[in-house]
Amino acid sequence: MKKIIVVPVAVLAFLGAVAFANYWIAENPPDTEPIVSTGGERASSIPADLNTPTLLPLPELTQSLARPLFLKARRPWVAPPEPALQPVVAAVEPAAAPPVPVETVAELQLSLAGIQKDPDGMQALILTVGKRESRWVRLGETVDGWTVSAMDLTSVEFRTGEKTRTFELYPPSPSSTPQ
Repeated sequence: MKKIIVVPVAVLAFLGAVAFANYWIAENPPDTEPIVSTGGERASSIPADLNTPTLLPLPELTQSLARPLFLKARRPWVAPPEPALQPVVAAVEPAAAPPVPVETVAELQLSLAGIQKDPDGMQALILTVGKRESRWVRLGETVDGWTVSAMDLTSVEFRTGEKTRTFELYPPSPSSTPQ
């Protein structure tokens, strides 16, 4: 008979302890406030409101401007090797290359991959067809004898002599051309 009474009493005692613990936690919630650092300089560098993002001015984002995400040739940054001591040799200026005659200029084999506007103006990312090379060009620069003569947000125009060639960032699809 004692065994039958002890089990319900033990269960009731356990449930009472759990109820008391729940009541105590409800009345005394744990502290969830951020911990304030007392480490001197480091404490002053933490923004007061951690939920508000800090926006940097565009000129301070030098790495983002120098290595944009959509650059196909983007690679992880590697520190340049230490320069070896070289003997000083007098430099001789090479003779300027004569301008390429218009008749011998090859047709441009390029693809326009992107156009970027930055504080210095606009630049276009061009890809050489058949090669895995890309490069940024600005207005007035020369590529394979062709000069960048015009640029807007969707196209780049190259000119050599009387010839012009325009590359569209979003060329029309063949199915959308009227027939």
